[in-house]
Amino acid sequence: MYNAETVPGENDMWKFFNHQYIGVFCSARGLRFETIKAYNESLNRFKQYVISVLKGKSPNELTTMEMLCYANYLEKVRENGPSAINRQMTIVRHFYRALVSMDVINNDENPMFNMPIRRQPPTKVPRSIAQEDILKMLHQTDLETTLGVRDKALMVLLYGTGIRKGECHGLDNKDVDFADKKIYVTGKGGHERSIPMTEEVMLHLKNYVLVRGVGNADE
Repeated sequence: MYNAETVPGENDMWKFFNHQYIGVFCSARGLRFETIKAYNESLNRFKQYVISVLKGKSPNELTTMEMLCYANYLEKVRENGPSAINRQMTIVRHFYRALVSMDVINNDENPMFNMPIRRQPPTKVPRSIAQEDILKMLHQTDLETTLGVRDKALMVLLYGTGIRKGECHGLDNKDVDFADKKIYVTGKGGHERSIPMTEEVMLHLKNYVLVRGVGNADE
């Protein structure tokens, strides 16, 4: 448990708690840089709210009622949707759970302990594209051009892995592991997951890497 010898002054309390979660807990879990960055950005938004509305209270001084007010602020003032509010509050909940698990704070200092879990919004059934339409799009790409090779690789990747458009947009070279036949994506709320690639997906991605002339298709 923290004490007067280990905790910095009041003005540095947020920095101290943030380091314990981001710098120690999340790093020890082996989370990727993009995931940790997303968590840190969410906590910074939470911190700015506390500084501006709650007179800069320390994380261990907040109450459950103040956390309910924060959720209400996200909905009424920031006009966040249900999914965005759930993501933000989930990260804050994980923040406090981590501090308790590391004995940085006591459980009775966790304002999220008695915080009711918000009801999840109804799941929307995604609209699917008919298989014949997908095949038609794949056959329409011009493989004699770099853009055509790129477009087909993207379509095969989306169709072959089921990743979201935003997840595909966020992919970088380092997120594609040809050796282990996996791609690593960061989804909603900064959650990271690995997805296996089929031989067909790998074939088209490698082909695009070779045509583009950047990177090594064997890596």
